[in-house]
Amino acid sequence: MGGMRNTLRHPMEQHVDSKHVSFAQSRCFNHAQREAAARCPECGRFFCRECVSEHRNRLLCAACIAEETAKAQLDQKRNFGSLRMVFRIALGVLVLWGSFFVIGKALLSVPSTFHEHKTILEDDWDSS
Repeated sequence: MGGMRNTLRHPMEQHVDSKHVSFAQSRCFNHAQREAAARCPECGRFFCRECVSEHRNRLLCAACIAEETAKAQLDQKRNFGSLRMVFRIALGVLVLWGSFFVIGKALLSVPSTFHEHKTILEDDWDSS
């Protein structure tokens, strides 16, 4: 048994290499009693008409459609995640700029006579 690989197979899967089986001899992966009507180009398994669906102009099995959909959703989340991060950084910069602008305006509105008076600390230094 040294040369045999231990692989998990679907209970209905034929133990024959599907690359060497003619299409006429093939059976559905999910329904062993039915003739195969199509072969999934992604996984290479044979399926009856009931088990394949058209997805992006190709006949795929349900498992491969689910896998492609999950990959597409993950890619979309990644793309929107980076866009969301850029938006958050831009918003943060805008909030900081607005805060400094308002503080600067408030400091500029302070009359210059306010700065000419002695502060409490200066009075304490003079009396010492």
